[in-house]
Amino acid sequence: MKTMKKNMTLLLFALMPALIFAQPARQKIRLDTGWSFHLGDVDQARNPDFDHSSWRKVSIPHDWSIEGEFSEKLASCTAYLPGGIGWYRTSITVPDSWKGKSITLEFDGVYNNSEVWINGHYLGWRPNGYISFYYPITPYLKFGEENIISVRVDHSQSADTRWYSGSGIYRNVWLHVTHPIHVAHWGTFVTTPEVSTDQAIIAVETTIASEMQKPQQVILVSDILTQNGVKVASRQSEITLSDSLTTIKQPVEIQDPVLWDIEHPHQYTLKTRILQGSQLLDEFSTVFGIRTMEFNPETGFWLNGRNIKMKGVCLHHDGGCVGAAVPIGIWEYRLEKLKKAGCNAIRTSHNPPDPEFLDLCDRMGFLVMDEAFDEWEYPKRKWIDGWNESIAGQEGYARYFREWAMRDLEDLIRRDKNHPSVIMWSIGNEIDYANDPYADLQGGQAQQHRGYSVYRPDARRMVDIATAMTECIKSIDTTRPVTMALANIANSRRIGLPAVLDIVGYNYTEGRYESDHVNYPDEFIYGSENPHYYRGWLAVKENPYISAQFLWTGVDYLGEAAKFPARSAYSGLLDLTGHEKSIYYWRQSMWSDEPMLYLTARKKDVADLPEADPMDKLAWFVSEVREGQNWNYQPGDTMLLIAYTNNESAELFVNGRPFGKKIKDPANSSLWWYLPYEPGEVTVVSFDPEGHRLESSIRTSTEPTMLDISTNSPVIDADNHDVSIVEVVIRDKNGNQVYLADNRVDFEVKGAGRIIGTDNGDARCLDNLKLPWRKAYRGRCIAVIQSNGTPGEMVVTARVAGLPLASVTIHSQLSPKH
Repeated sequence: MKTMKKNMTLLLFALMPALIFAQPARQKIRLDTGWSFHLGDVDQARNPDFDHSSWRKVSIPHDWSIEGEFSEKLASCTAYLPGGIGWYRTSITVPDSWKGKSITLEFDGVYNNSEVWINGHYLGWRPNGYISFYYPITPYLKFGEENIISVRVDHSQSADTRWYSGSGIYRNVWLHVTHPIHVAHWGTFVTTPEVSTDQAIIAVETTIASEMQKPQQVILVSDILTQNGVKVASRQSEITLSDSLTTIKQPVEIQDPVLWDIEHPHQYTLKTRILQGSQLLDEFSTVFGIRTMEFNPETGFWLNGRNIKMKGVCLHHDGGCVGAAVPIGIWEYRLEKLKKAGCNAIRTSHNPPDPEFLDLCDRMGFLVMDEAFDEWEYPKRKWIDGWNESIAGQEGYARYFREWAMRDLEDLIRRDKNHPSVIMWSIGNEIDYANDPYADLQGGQAQQHRGYSVYRPDARRMVDIATAMTECIKSIDTTRPVTMALANIANSRRIGLPAVLDIVGYNYTEGRYESDHVNYPDEFIYGSENPHYYRGWLAVKENPYISAQFLWTGVDYLGEAAKFPARSAYSGLLDLTGHEKSIYYWRQSMWSDEPMLYLTARKKDVADLPEADPMDKLAWFVSEVREGQNWNYQPGDTMLLIAYTNNESAELFVNGRPFGKKIKDPANSSLWWYLPYEPGEVTVVSFDPEGHRLESSIRTSTEPTMLDISTNSPVIDADNHDVSIVEVVIRDKNGNQVYLADNRVDFEVKGAGRIIGTDNGDARCLDNLKLPWRKAYRGRCIAVIQSNGTPGEMVVTARVAGLPLASVTIHSQLSPKH
């Protein structure tokens, strides 16, 4: 056997000498490098002496599906990309100084059906691809020697979700090293039962794990630190640990609390220390926020005593060209744009998110609907040859639901319970969807075209399951409401499902708000999934009892696609590259308090009526195909110009000539003009309430002459994970974006980084997403550049045949951004 230490050993002495020799009370080590990967089933790979030296070297997180080729023979639900079976192996050399420690291996997410071995010892199997899990590994380690971790991932049933899931160890892997007496995994819980402007009572609940054979006397110290690290309160308790798990409750009072809010998401830190005499056994930090919430059936949602309208979006977990292995920098880039549009809430549709994603929501001030499941004990349809087309698969989590659901749900709540951003737990999405799979008790025309059958599972079974799940959640957390996103409200009410929930989510049924509020005045109802229609927002804006809408979706996502060659759904405000679509600005005109103006154009449609708001008939699933900022048409074309603004009026100019001023009607979502096409420049001008001039223009472009290259982040962390998104826009001699340009753009990186994906936002582009080049779409494309783990400078160059090359410099640094 070849020496694996040379090729893939994660030598902890070399990587973290300060951690090892300083002997901190607790270490959390990311196992991201030194992994080897093989696509295909190799049964012997579980054995520690197996030779995997020929396997490909990868970094974790890793998604092998996104590396594959799109194929019409695969499933539309998962973006026509492959699944399969894959193996991962790595080694860790554990120092002798760790003898007597407690060591745990944690996975933030593996898709799916993962099995894990350490030195050939089987640790376990986890079918859920989204949940985090961990295994104690201390008894199976060889100290001072090489230890082999083997992971088998079985995603051979690739069409097992309704959207792209990815395949592999696509989230972080951690090694936790503690004293045998330590804070248990997910063992702290911080709540704020009493909050006023003068003081707050912090309820601290700590579960201590003891692996000692005899009872132990310890001191538990809980310190509360501000965001700047200033200690503002402390509490300590003397405890006798007689069992393996001991839970201690400590109320802590602080004065003049700074509240966590969507505008000012202040966070505190609970520093937990366990001492035995003068020895520090463990030290653990929990970040939390102080806030109050109320869900009032009459007046809506209240945060810290302030009435809030939740301007939310649903988000799937993929990152476009990087697949499911999404660096948090991509989400930061996306969420910054969504926040600028006025968005303040996120629904994690339809599964547990990456814990790093919730950390980001905490820091940025988003409200989160944390969702557990898309299906329960019976499978939903997974479309194979196009969304809502005839062929559907039946694989999915339903196969494991009865055995695993309560365990997965409990782990989700325990993991996420300290995030101030999380304000509600969702136990399911559209489980009640008509005859998919549960029967509609009355059927009817709306259900018959879906294949209504009395032989489908009894819908009343949902009430039993929802009751059990709610009890499971309440046994851990009573501070947040339990909800579901319901799609068949009429049937759900017939069986009594909403009565089981604390608050009731309505999917695509805004027309029921008014009557249901009258008939069920004690229920808090809200929009849990909504199309982009303006009237849907008016239902929230004009009715105090409706306090939320969650648009489908905030960002385009892979899978749930139409017929080949469409590879992704395009209902987002942002495309897969994170670029703002026209409807992004439409939504910004409704949601944002900052004055804004944006002009778009399209050819007049036969259905366009001069007196009707052209956005009224916008379908949520074709929200981007009809308009943009292109101004290259043919003489004689009749054009529709639409201005999105939150100002009262706007005036249009065509090549400097006034074409008409419009005053906004509150019943309409936009201002619009019809005019004959002529090349040149069209400009819309508006003035905000303070008299400041706003202007937006679109221009006819000529032939491409130059590349405009830029980056969202010129400085990134040298941590092997952080990213910078580099955008290339093709422009003409006047600097106009050449909207129709589709030139191939080649990217090259020199220095301390690498290309991990390229994309252009085109749902029908089938070029491999890992290629170092991309054809422009609407005159632009991106490359995602990642740190290679070393500090330094990287130069990213873009080339297009016949045009001068362009480059941008990115600096990779050791000091973290957060």
